[in-house]
Amino acid sequence: MQNTRMAKKEDAPISLFNARERYFQIRKKLRSYQSLMNDIKDNQHPGVLDLATHLANLNMVHAQSASIFESGDPNKITSKYLTMLKNFEMLVNEFEAVLLEAHAELTNVK
Repeated sequence: MQNTRMAKKEDAPISLFNARERYFQIRKKLRSYQSLMNDIKDNQHPGVLDLATHLANLNMVHAQSASIFESGDPNKITSKYLTMLKNFEMLVNEFEAVLLEAHAELTNVK
């Protein structure tokens, strides 16, 4: 039986053609995480501080890469930055899974 599922955009490899689009998807995700963090920030759970620190680190990487991907100049995007973006996307997706699990546990949302 063939799998007829359409591939998501995140499943496609990052290339020069889609790097800026993927960067903006990551930026949108990072912005949405702030509201989830606001929901759990008052909990006295030790993992909340770790999540806040991790989110701050991801935001710092985002800020550092903004000059490359937001410039609109395709000549600035090198293979080094494509690799960085691929790794950054992977870290953001892993963080999302942990944050959603923590949010569900700490806010008792099922």
